[in-house]
Amino acid sequence: MLYITSDSAQIRSDMMEFAMHVWPFSCYVYAKEAPRVPDLEDLSPEELRLLTYTASASGTSAAFLKDMEELKRKQANVRRLYANITPEEVKKMVRWLMGVGRFHLLF
Repeated sequence: MLYITSDSAQIRSDMMEFAMHVWPFSCYVYAKEAPRVPDLEDLSPEELRLLTYTASASGTSAAFLKDMEELKRKQANVRRLYANITPEEVKKMVRWLMGVGRFHLLF
């Protein structure tokens, strides 16, 4: 059983770190072995490279680049929201996580 706290300060700190030092297409996991939080997609550099080659080979590079810029903008916006997350919003997120897996809330 995984235990999660409602530590909004930790999430804010993590998101500030994300903004400066983390691959822009990384997801975020609040606690070890927990499901990823909603709205952040996970796309590795290798996956991005394959998608780029595929788009190039199929002649859809312009649309692909547009989609990637939109995804990058979306990821940045979500991280900004999480960087300013309130304790009440953390409780909502943790409750969502509890619905996805087997977790007990500690607050």
